[in-house]
Amino acid sequence: MAKTYRNLWDRFISRENFDLALADARIGKNGNNKIKKFMSDNPGRQLEQLRQRVSDGKFTTSKYRAIMIYEPKKREINVLPFYPDRIIHHALMNILAPIWNESFLDDSYACRPGRGIH
Repeated sequence: MAKTYRNLWDRFISRENFDLALADARIGKNGNNKIKKFMSDNPGRQLEQLRQRVSDGKFTTSKYRAIMIYEPKKREINVLPFYPDRIIHHALMNILAPIWNESFLDDSYACRPGRGIH
């Protein structure tokens, strides 16, 4: 029988989850000028506005922008902006990743924290 999870929405939309999502989204990117501007422009108020938009069902994903990377070969990557999309992504993953991780086989390594191709 499948396991049932309760209160996922409440956990997702919580202020603590959005604060953690902001911290996770900033990892390794503190030198980025757009992130510096976001952090200097009352991030608490902006997170609260984002939570409200999501809660009201008014959040829509921003437009992607394409960038080229050359490691290990040339390829095009589509990127969403830091605010609001990457914060929402991290907020979702904070809730869903532990649930998904439970369902993976022990021998599964791809895209799992602490595991990898090596």
